Amino acid sequence: MKYIFIIVIFSLGCSRNEKRTENSETKTLTKETCDSIPKNYLHNINFPFSRLDSLSEANIDTRQYLEFGMCDNLLFKNDRTDIQTLNYISLQDSIDYYVVLVFRQMDMENCVFMYSIDKDNKLIDSKILFCETGGLDRQSDVLIKGKIVNTLTQEKKAVFSDNKYVSIDREFFTIRDTLTKETITEIGQQKIIEYQLDKSGRFKITKNDSFEKEYSKVKYWYN
Repeated sequence: MKYIFIIVIFSLGCSRNEKRTENSETKTLTKETCDSIPKNYLHNINFPFSRLDSLSEANIDTRQYLEFGMCDNLLFKNDRTDIQTLNYISLQDSIDYYVVLVFRQMDMENCVFMYSIDKDNKLIDSKILFCETGGLDRQSDVLIKGKIVNTLTQEKKAVFSDNKYVSIDREFFTIRDTLTKETITEIGQQKIIEYQLDKSGRFKITKNDSFEKEYSKVKYWYN
């Protein structure tokens, strides 16, 4: 049996906005017809984008995405009342499985997901690629062991190529020595995970390059 992959995104942007030129229409289905979603349902969706090279927090634009309808929520098993909206971003693959990127919007948490779905419309697997930055702010000029530490910037994105799905989340800090006055910039915490879709339609971790330096863990970082 062949399967279909779908990547779902909840919140992110894209480096190569390659829009699908396929002139397909998504039918509006009633609650009754959602009980028997046709096998070609995903194939007939006019996804906003096709096979993105990358997505980033910096260029998320929900105005370009396609909001879920009744049957989409059923297909993706969305029965949570705290989810405000789900939106299609891109169809990344449709050979053996549908791989779909989806944007999920919640109160104080917007995330980008990827989903794999087989060609019988069965949801096989899903992973969070990244979530938008939010919540508490870091304090500034934190003194840690004779050094003044400040956050500089945070990078959140996903990169795609040849059945590889890479989630990147890293935070940069500036560190100034109080004696020498020398300032350096470095990555204080990083989480880079590479996934590949296996023959069963599940996202398998093939590489994990993650670390967190001690100064980034300090509890009084937040106001």
